[in-house]
Amino acid sequence: MIRELSFIIFYTIMTFTSSAQAEKVSITGKLQEPSLEPITNVKIVILNGADTVGTGTSDQTGEFSIFTKLNVGDELKLITKHRDFLPYETLFKIQGDSIKKYVFDLKLTRLIHEHTPNYAIYELNETETFKKFQLNSFLILLNENPLICIEFKHFRNPNEPDSIGQNRIVYFTEYLKLNNTPMDRIIINENIGVLTCESINDCRARTYRTIYSLDGSCE
Repeated sequence: MIRELSFIIFYTIMTFTSSAQAEKVSITGKLQEPSLEPITNVKIVILNGADTVGTGTSDQTGEFSIFTKLNVGDELKLITKHRDFLPYETLFKIQGDSIKKYVFDLKLTRLIHEHTPNYAIYELNETETFKKFQLNSFLILLNENPLICIEFKHFRNPNEPDSIGQNRIVYFTEYLKLNNTPMDRIIINENIGVLTCESINDCRARTYRTIYSLDGSCE
């Protein structure tokens, strides 16, 4: 009887201690693009291990608030989810009874959904005339993403000399400048690549456009 009573008292103390550690915590923050534009309708998920312990959605100002009960020492993960932005993850830990509010100001990187060809294509030994490249769509891409940096790299046909590729790069660069392209956000790769014709159906030379960065870093 004494042993059973001791166990009950010990279990009660342990349960009370565990419950005493649980506290109501607020997790708030603001989601913005690097340009400081607020991001709306982003889902925020708080994970404790594999368990979801809180969710929220950013409002019209990009702000969110999540209220949940957590224990001191819990190690948590905050995750953002939105189809137009790269997922963001950060870890934090519940520190103690005196800290009941956690604030996050996050900058998310926008995903680029493109529906136009990302290259200019050339006939054999042609240097000035090219096809496929859609200038207007390209300029809209730059305008809608003020921190995007684009790199251009040319790949010649293996039956062409490097000088043909170099002349194309010179002409293409001038073409961009003449059409008011913000060249401080453009990187011209001067190393000429060579297409591997065995691995592609169309071996015409082309100048490829790729996203170099989305955070304004163009060097």
